[in-house]
Amino acid sequence: LLGHLQKDGFVTVNVIRTEDATYNRIQNELKSTDYDIVHYAGHGIHVKESPEDSSLLFWNEPNRKGGVAHLNATELGVLLKQSEVRLLYLSSCYGTTTADPAQLLDDDFLGLADAAVYAGVPSIVGFRWPVSDSTAPKMAVEFYKSLLTQGSPDIALWKARTEIAVMNRNDLTWLSPILIQQE
Repeated sequence: LLGHLQKDGFVTVNVIRTEDATYNRIQNELKSTDYDIVHYAGHGIHVKESPEDSSLLFWNEPNRKGGVAHLNATELGVLLKQSEVRLLYLSSCYGTTTADPAQLLDDDFLGLADAAVYAGVPSIVGFRWPVSDSTAPKMAVEFYKSLLTQGSPDIALWKARTEIAVMNRNDLTWLSPILIQQE
C-alpha cells in the first residue's frame, strides 16, 4: 500500500496486491514516485548475526512465481533515503526487531526499522516479534482510522493497540508494535 497525502486532507492510495508485489516493481515504485506513506504487509525476517541482512520478502515474478526475493535492510535504507516517505508501516514479523547495539560496530544497520531511521523517515511503525495474520490487519485498520481523523501517529498507534487489546487481550499482537518518531 502506497499513499499520497493531499492538501485537502484526503489520501490517494495505490494498492499493490501480494501477487503483483515483485522485488523489481517495489524498487521501481519507490524510486519513481514520491509516496508519503508506505505500508508493507507481508513477511519480515530478522537476521541476528547480520542485522543489515534482515529483510522484507517479495516475489521475483508476478503471480507468485519465480521464488521469493529478499529486500534487505541496507537496500531498504537506500530506497527510503531517496524517497519522500513520511510514514513507514511494517506490518510484518520483526519489523522493529533490533540486534544488540554492540553489533553496530560490524553492521550498517541493526534491523529494518533502524535502516528507515538512518534514511530519515520521520515515523516508523513495526512489530518486534511474530504477529497474528488475522490481528495485524485489524491493527492497521484501527491505526489508519485514527491517523486520518487525528493526524498523529502516536495517538493512532495508542488507539489501535487499545482497540486490539479489547478484542482479544490474549493475542499479544497488541503489545508488539513500536512507533519510532524523529524530526
